[in-house]
Amino acid sequence: MFDTLVNSLVVLSVGFPAVPWLFGARWGRRGVWFSTGISVVTLLGVFPIVFELGCGACGQGAIAIFLLVPIWIASAMFTVASAAVAHFKFALISAAAWVNEAPTSGLRITGPRHGQT
Repeated sequence: MFDTLVNSLVVLSVGFPAVPWLFGARWGRRGVWFSTGISVVTLLGVFPIVFELGCGACGQGAIAIFLLVPIWIASAMFTVASAAVAHFKFALISAAAWVNEAPTSGLRITGPRHGQT
């Protein structure tokens, strides 16, 4: 049980930097930072609680916590860095989409075109 818990927490920690990209693809820049906040709170707040519930007072827990905490902190930092890159990527995409859309005021000017009389 303990080894499965430790392995799953390590695998989940490695996957967290991809979360801002998944939320950003759906909700844009706002989704990037929302998912980053949720990810960092989960990594640094919920994982230790899950670890404590899974381990309790076992002797392996003290050794494992020294191995897992640096992984959680590094994953949180990579998640924030990934979110910053995703933010600028989605900002460029939305700016390019805005430039390509011709804003119209609803008024259409009709008349002869160039070269027509």
